Parts: sequence; C-alpha cells; structure tokens
Amino acid sequence: MNPAPSDPRDIAAALNAAGALVLVIDFDGTLSTIVRRPEDASLVDCAANAIARVASEIPVAISSGRGLDDLMARVGSDLPVIFIGGHGSIVRQRDGAVTELVDTLPASEALDELALQLQRIVADRDGWQIERKPTSIAAHYRRADDSITAAVLPEVRATMRDHQARPPGFELLDGKSVVELRARAADKGRALSHLMRQFPGRIPVAIGDDVTDEDAFAAAVDLSGFGVIVGPATHPTHATWRLDNPAAVVTLLDALEAEQATSSTRWDNAVGTQPVPPAPRGT
Repeated sequence: MNPAPSDPRDIAAALNAAGALVLVIDFDGTLSTIVRRPEDASLVDCAANAIARVASEIPVAISSGRGLDDLMARVGSDLPVIFIGGHGSIVRQRDGAVTELVDTLPASEALDELALQLQRIVADRDGWQIERKPTSIAAHYRRADDSITAAVLPEVRATMRDHQARPPGFELLDGKSVVELRARAADKGRALSHLMRQFPGRIPVAIGDDVTDEDAFAAAVDLSGFGVIVGPATHPTHATWRLDNPAAVVTLLDALEAEQATSSTRWDNAVGTQPVPPAPRGT
C-alpha cells in the first residue's frame, strides 16, 4: 500500500473523529528535513511551537534511532513530550523517569567492531559517513557521487551482513541514502506498544518517513490506530496516509491542536506521566 498525499487538515479531522489519540512522531525526515550530514539535523520552522501546543491536548512521544541525549538536544528537553531513543530501546517520560526497554550492552561489541571495519572501507571515499547509534550503525551516502556509491555500497552492505548473525542478532535495513544494521530487539513498534500500555483506551498515531518507522506503523495499525508516512513512499508501507514533507507535519499538528481544543477527548496532563514496567525482554 502506497497512499497518495493527503491534506494534513483532512487527516486531522479524520483523527479527531476517531477518538482519543496518542502521537508517536519520528524526528529525522519527519520533524527535521533530511540533511546531508546527520549532525546538522534540526527541527523545521515552527515545529517546536506546534509540538508544545498539541502536547497540551494529546500525549506526544518523539521517537528516533538517535541516542536519547542527542534526540533531546535537537528537539528541546523542555518540550512536554515523551522521548524514545535508540530505535525504541529507551524511553524518557515527561517527568524525567527513564526506562530501558532493551539491554544495549550485548550488541555493543559487535557494533563497535563493525564501526571500525566500515570506517576503514569509507576512509578515502568522499561523501560517505558512518554513524554509530546506541543499537545500530548507519552508513550514510547522501553526499557521495553515484559512481562512488556504486563501488562502495556493495562492500558496506556485505560487511554489515557478515555481522547479522552475531549475538544478539541484527537486521539489515536500506533507507533513504542510508544502509543500517540494527539490533533486532530494538524496534520502534515494540516501543509504541509499550507506550500504549500507559494510555489505555487511546488510539496510537505513528508518523515517520522511512523503513525504520514501518514497525511503528504496523504496531499502531494492530492496535486499531494509524500510520502517516512523510515524503515519497519508496517502499511498501503500513501507513494509512501520506504527507509531502515535514512542513506538512507541522500543519497537521496545528490542525490537530485546533480540533482537539474543542473535543471531549482532551488529555488530562496529570495522567500518563509515570512509566509502566517494560515487558520481559525477548517477548
């Protein structure tokens, strides 16, 4: 399923009619435009204000493959939201309480060794960048010439594939000008399911732009919720709707805030700020 682009105001009206919501929003490519270097990513214009306003009406979580500290620094730790880092491996509540959903230590040795191997492969290749995340390694090639990519990408992918079977087990993912090896236990969908235990009776809405968000879309749909994919749908998606770009996400948040401000499903901010125990690991 590859949905056509929708007007964000139409999506907001449909979501408001669906009932009480929880928003789980990706960062890179969703609240930030895709940039040539991942360290340059920042919120698009007006996103911070839109998030703050809608979070007064609806529980909001910001999710990313980035580490928790990195994500909070880019989004703003003062925003009244839940932060989910490391592809769903760790959750920080609005009150600052932190819950680790995945033990990242078993993956660290394999990822550290892989990082060294990949750095050697791309050391003299212009435009390639290796990004070490808490539960994954991403090899970015957005800035590389096509001829360099054609020569390097097969070796990078093969090197990652050699590590897939190492404990605790990894998954190879091809995204938008990036290939990533991620620990199987780290899953945005599992994190979304965990989060929804905190908000019984509410409907999850996952918003993201890339293949790593598909787990969250699928988990949301399984819980009678919705997925919204941002940008071109370059892969089959579980998303219900599609938005053109991060600016349209901001419009959606503004429209949802306006809809929810007069709705009977407004959120009591005193509810849902405490973490719930994680499910046993490996389940």
